[in-house]
Amino acid sequence: MIALLIAISIGAGTVLGWFAYRASLRIQAWGLNMNAQDRIFQEAVREDSVDFQIGRKQPEADRSSVPALGRHHLPLGAVSSK
Repeated sequence: MIALLIAISIGAGTVLGWFAYRASLRIQAWGLNMNAQDRIFQEAVREDSVDFQIGRKQPEADRSSVPALGRHHLPLGAVSSK
């Protein structure tokens, strides 16, 4: 019985290892293809020739809008009262 469990475990480990190996090969090939596409994009559009921010006016802060979450904090007792 123990030998059967060991054999099943070794078989399952081998099968899972094979699938993981094949998945890692697919991920590696995908990464290489993405790098190639990134190089093609960088050659097509040079970053130094495109100035997106020049000439754009920054929007004024709207005082009637809801303030940002990072500006106001809860009182210290509010969190510990639960």
